[in-house]
Amino acid sequence: SGSLDSAQNNVGVGAETLQGLTTGDSNTVMGAYSGFTLTTGQDNVIIGTDAGFYATTQNDLVLIGRSAGDAINDDGANGTVAVGEHSLSALTSGGKNVAVGYESAKGLTTGSFNTALGNQALGLGSNTASQNTAIGFQSGYDITSGGANTLVGSSSGFNLTTGSQNVAIGDTSLA
Repeated sequence: SGSLDSAQNNVGVGAETLQGLTTGDSNTVMGAYSGFTLTTGQDNVIIGTDAGFYATTQNDLVLIGRSAGDAINDDGANGTVAVGEHSLSALTSGGKNVAVGYESAKGLTTGSFNTALGNQALGLGSNTASQNTAIGFQSGYDITSGGANTLVGSSSGFNLTTGSQNVAIGDTSLA
């Protein structure tokens, strides 16, 4: 477990939470193994089993849901917001992403500036995609490296993989 050298104003609730914390301040962490390796990161809200598990020095994370943001391990991901089970669960270093919904942006690893709202929005294929907005169930589901797409509606842009600068509005549009 961490030595809590000079850490202040932290709350850890749950088995093995904040085990590595040394000097990080103002973290609120709840759920078994959440924030497990956090050492110097600060101002984080991490709630849910395994949420933020590999985060160490990151700041300003909001990770809520089982395994939300659990692969984050680089300061490039500072400011990430992931709400929903497995949302942004593969993200390591991509920054300023917002994902809300079950498995939203689940496959995103290094992409930045994405917004995924809805269950499985920017779902499983979005590994390096950046600057996409996907709103609706499974919108942008297969995007791998495409960027600057705006997809609104259930399954809009579902099969889009590498395309960029597309606009799709409506159920299954550009699917």
